[in-house]
Amino acid sequence: MKLEKGAELSDGRVIYWLGNLCINCVPSQDKRWHVGHFDRAEYESRWENTVALLKDEKFQFMVKVGPGLSVRARCVSVNGTFVFSVHRDPYATMEAIIVLDAQQKEVFKLTTTTHLTACSISEFAEYLALSFYGSPKSKEQFDNKLEVFNLKTGEVVSSINKDEELRHAEISVTEPDGNVVAFYKGKCFKVC
Repeated sequence: MKLEKGAELSDGRVIYWLGNLCINCVPSQDKRWHVGHFDRAEYESRWENTVALLKDEKFQFMVKVGPGLSVRARCVSVNGTFVFSVHRDPYATMEAIIVLDAQQKEVFKLTTTTHLTACSISEFAEYLALSFYGSPKSKEQFDNKLEVFNLKTGEVVSSINKDEELRHAEISVTEPDGNVVAFYKGKCFKVC
């Protein structure tokens, strides 16, 4: 079914309407694919509880989570492979980061309670870069790290302890080698 396009937001997100449901979407690089999240009225959750994949403004499929969970759509590649995070209510504690392809097959899953600062999937979904928050009290495996994964093998390509500039930066992972470029306070710099 075709969705009604609403507003294009200043951060690049796009609002789509499915009847009276507002789907807050992130576009792929070619802007043909969008992944978004919205709230089903079946139960209350801290954030939205459903992820939707769109192609050429047409609804492809949705991923529903159950009571006590919330989701955030993160990014999508030009082949429809997308990333979303799952959070546990009532405090939106991070549970997992999941990557699905356009055929609804799970490509990658990382279980962690460390929240994301930023996330990027490469153009054709070969690499995934995850930038995690750090906490002085926590000793989680991914605290204050930037991790780059090869999605074909599941292997870690790079693991970096973040400095002050990288801590709050937006990131973009590129092909063919999984290099990461960061953007912070008007500056652009190569990370790995």
